[in-house]
This record gives sequence, C-alpha cells and structure tokens, in this order.
Amino acid sequence: MHGKSVGFATQNSRFRNAKVQLSVFNRIIFTKLIYMRAML
Repeated sequence: MHGKSVGFATQNSRFRNAKVQLSVFNRIIFTKLIYMRAML
C-alpha cells in the first residue's frame, strides 16, 4: 500500500513536469510564429 502511494506521487509529479514543459514548448512556438509573421 505504501509503495503504491509513493509510485502515484512520483507519477503525479512527472505528469505535472510534462505539463509545464508542454506549456513552455507552446510558448516558444507561439513567439516564433509571431516573430515570423512580423518579419513578413
């Protein structure tokens, strides 16, 4: 039981990290698109 809760906690933190990385990735792409549009 204890091991299960620990595994769930690590999985949760990993999922949160993935979410943060995804948002940063989206922001970079968004800024790049705006920059390209400004160049044109």
